[in-house]
Amino acid sequence: MSFQAPGTDKKFERAPAIGTRDISTFSPFLAEDGSYGATFHLTPRGAGRIGALSTQAIGKWLLAAANGRPVNVVYIDAPVRDGKLIIWKGLKRDDILRYDLIKPRTGEDKKQWKKRRKLVKDALKK
Repeated sequence: MSFQAPGTDKKFERAPAIGTRDISTFSPFLAEDGSYGATFHLTPRGAGRIGALSTQAIGKWLLAAANGRPVNVVYIDAPVRDGKLIIWKGLKRDDILRYDLIKPRTGEDKKQWKKRRKLVKDALKK
């Protein structure tokens, strides 16, 4: 997969290091450029993987992709030790809706998530 990193054309591995199974919850936000960003709270397994990956990748670029689409690149300047992965920008509304269907938002209980999922499903049918 090829994606333009600032100042260079970098090649990134096609296989994701972190996948949907590694995410426990997420918190979307509106980015400065009008797109969306999100904080992904990782499972213990995902937190360990991103911690190891970011430790090995200090001084390198990491590609963030959503639903197989490159959305942003981040320069790794320190290991990620808090179990959170942040995509600062580049997500679309549809990306957020897809995450809404498969993962709860941070702070939601199961009942709240099921109710929101139903609303999202109904909205997508229209």
